[in-house]
Amino acid sequence: ITPTNTITPTVTPTLTPTQTITPSLTSNTNPLYAAIVYDSNDGMRSSNATSWTDFNLPASRLWTDIVYGINKFITVAYNSRYGAKSYNGTTWYEFDLGTTGYWQHINYFQNKFFVAGVGSTALTSTSGYTWSSVSLGVSENWNSSAYGNSIYVLIASNTDTYLTSTDLTTWTSRTFSTSLAGYQEVIYANNRFVVVGSNTDEVLVSTNGTSWTTNTLPNTRMWKSVAYGNGKYVVVPHNDSYFATSTDGTTWSESTILAGLWNKIIYDQGLFVVVGQGTVALTSSDGSTWTQRSVTNANWISVDFNKPTTGTLPTPTPTLTSTPTPSSTS
Repeated sequence: ITPTNTITPTVTPTLTPTQTITPSLTSNTNPLYAAIVYDSNDGMRSSNATSWTDFNLPASRLWTDIVYGINKFITVAYNSRYGAKSYNGTTWYEFDLGTTGYWQHINYFQNKFFVAGVGSTALTSTSGYTWSSVSLGVSENWNSSAYGNSIYVLIASNTDTYLTSTDLTTWTSRTFSTSLAGYQEVIYANNRFVVVGSNTDEVLVSTNGTSWTTNTLPNTRMWKSVAYGNGKYVVVPHNDSYFATSTDGTTWSESTILAGLWNKIIYDQGLFVVVGQGTVALTSSDGSTWTQRSVTNANWISVDFNKPTTGTLPTPTPTLTSTPTPSSTS
């Protein structure tokens, strides 16, 4: 009998790193609306603005505004140095802005977040993680901003003074030629800026952010928020049952809407969405016919949609997979 060697194969794993990539900034695989409450830790989310599901923010604060940018929602609060962020609208994390402020407004422009409030300081961030202070040069009650035609416009609720900038860093103080009683919101849409105010029948319109035309709304009301979509501007009031529409920002008409303490209107995913105080939100595809949607009873102060944005995504975390490679030993 001649002995033979028995070959026993062994497996030496070879680790091949692969990356799991998050969704791109220019695609939106999971459409989501998110809204926040002013004076609690409550929020709500919806994929279609029809059925809403509640969520909890990390803490009960005077939350004032919410925006979506660079793959996440971010909220800010009044008299606080903390904000909250979420990548899916369900799980929220508190983070440190680095500066305590009476923050009232947050926006996202191209590749930068912008936060403003009461005072002469604003905050900017290209990632939503690290924040830098910016001097506005003027101390006011800053509450709304917009970007268009290569210029940023920042307005304040209690003054005719407004600011413009080309980079969100250096600001120029300007004055509206027509005074609105309580400036509420500015947007840029359809190649023009539109500014609405409360307790007035006037609206300001500009194509360049520096020269403004005064146009007339149908009636004096507590106009609160404005949005553009489906070929028209829509303005909603706070504590009233009428809304105004215009295709050009110049000629306006008025129709009835459910009476309510409305705070914010946006247009995304083919829908106007309105939130306010109470148990009802409103949706409309055309800005004329409105449908009531049931929500939890609260003071819903702001809402936004996770529209595709530009910017820098966080670096994906590599995951390791093993590919067995046999080798023989005797």
